[in-house]
Amino acid sequence: MSSGSLARGIRPVLLALGAAASAAAALVVVDRVPALQYFELQTERPVRVVARVPMTLVVIDSTTKDKLGDPDTTETVRRGHYSELLDGLARAGARVVILDVFFRGSTDDDELVKGALRRVAPMPVIVPWEPADTKLNPLALGGIEASFKKPYVTPLLVPEHVRVASTLQYEPDASVHGFPLFVRDKDSEQTLPHAALEAFLALNHGHLSEVSFDAGRSSWRFRDLVWPAEQGGQYRTTWIADPAGIHKMEFAEALSALGDPGTAKTFAGQVVIVADSTEGARSGDMQATPIGMVEGGMVLAHFINSLASPSGSQATGTGIAVTFLAGAGLSLVLLSLLPLLKPGPLVLAVVLYGTVLATVPSVRFGAFGSVALVPLAMAGLVSALVSFGWVGVRRTHLLDRYLPRYVKEDLATKGERLATVLFVDMKGSTKSIRGRELDEAATMLASALKEILQVVPEHGGHVEVTMGDGAMAMFYFDEHPDADRRCLHAMHALRSASVQASPEFRKRFGAKLDLTMGAETGPVTGKIVKTNRVEEWSLFGMTIHLAARLQSACGDLGVGAVVGPRLHKALPDLSGLAGKRDLKGIGETEIFSLNDI
Repeated sequence: MSSGSLARGIRPVLLALGAAASAAAALVVVDRVPALQYFELQTERPVRVVARVPMTLVVIDSTTKDKLGDPDTTETVRRGHYSELLDGLARAGARVVILDVFFRGSTDDDELVKGALRRVAPMPVIVPWEPADTKLNPLALGGIEASFKKPYVTPLLVPEHVRVASTLQYEPDASVHGFPLFVRDKDSEQTLPHAALEAFLALNHGHLSEVSFDAGRSSWRFRDLVWPAEQGGQYRTTWIADPAGIHKMEFAEALSALGDPGTAKTFAGQVVIVADSTEGARSGDMQATPIGMVEGGMVLAHFINSLASPSGSQATGTGIAVTFLAGAGLSLVLLSLLPLLKPGPLVLAVVLYGTVLATVPSVRFGAFGSVALVPLAMAGLVSALVSFGWVGVRRTHLLDRYLPRYVKEDLATKGERLATVLFVDMKGSTKSIRGRELDEAATMLASALKEILQVVPEHGGHVEVTMGDGAMAMFYFDEHPDADRRCLHAMHALRSASVQASPEFRKRFGAKLDLTMGAETGPVTGKIVKTNRVEEWSLFGMTIHLAARLQSACGDLGVGAVVGPRLHKALPDLSGLAGKRDLKGIGETEIFSLNDI
């Protein structure tokens, strides 16, 4: 087996072992290290309002009262207009409505709102109820209250909107199922995250009873989604001031659009958030975020999007293991392309990329990646090191220098092997290099051998040894049952190659390129020979000695190729002259000189 064949055979095995080890390590690590159990949740990821949760933000600004014709009302918008909006949204097919508004002043229109809430069912309507800022008891509107005994969010740390203490007691009283739901905190005035959670549950046909706390991993669970509940597992969101995909419309214009069947359909399937605009004077309309003060309606949009994003909050050990395997597969593809690329800069780029993403999970990726690439990059880093390490071993010939030959040739369990042994020598090379500088002579012989010996592996043989102006090749029968005939074809090919290369060889070095060859079939074996530096694998057998003597006899006989009796007997169709000759160290042997080689 040649070094190239060995490389092709071992590379996938090493990569597979590396990938399997990476996957196993991932499963162990994520199960043992809490900080890695939800790896994706510990990274900052760009957030955009995703297409599968389309949103419309209906804003109440300084022009709304005039447009509605209510200049003297004590409220920003009369409650009767909310009932009109709810009726229109129900007809248009909105999915969820959140009324992030203040019910102040006169209660004359309460019956209108109550009637609208009954009519729009089963469309969920969620109202973030802030008791300190309203004179209306929302339960009088026929809704159901869902309360949270303790704060679900630290108001001043809005981005970490699901970060809570591990001792949090979460006791929801109800959830939204086709009836209006009023959400409030008993111990906090920050209600927007709760309303967003309710909206998310409504979108997924869920119920608060399905939200559970996993004390072992300090996290909240809803079906296959997870929210860490400790600072070490906080869920961060990169805030965007004006998220792409969210449609903003002024309140009066929204009412007008809902009255037109042609434009009302734009609300179909939407999550509609009704809120005061950033133009509002009350500081209560604004929320503190890393990008500054943001209107409450936009905060809600961020919350809902963060929960509903398809790339969201699930990264279990199995998922990370799968990405490790995917990374190994990508590395295998990359490795197969290495002959077409310059590996040095490529290796450096892959290792640096993997290291950065794997060790700095809070990095803002921007255009350089996404959260899903973090475990993939770790996988790529591991498998790339295996892959490129193997490339380095091959290119520095470490196997040839430091591994016993029997490991490479896989002869440890095969012992004696039947082979056809071929010796090749450059005729007249001693005369050709006489008087030349040593380096020039070495270049001359090396270029000639390289040119002609490449035909040996093409015929299933292995060039085992080259020395000076000659080489020994093996054709093993356990690899090819017709090894003897393959050797014969290789001898013809060697002759043709030498004839083709001879003119150029003569032009460069002023000498003729000619070959003499000897071949015989018989048993060979191998043993380890220890030298000062390494253990070398050497081949032994009388067949090798006989083939060498047959090649030497070519000069005395004036022929180009001589074969032994066993090879000639196996190939009776060979044309040549038979005779006997006393070979040094072997004795009288029947030999056959070939006429056509």
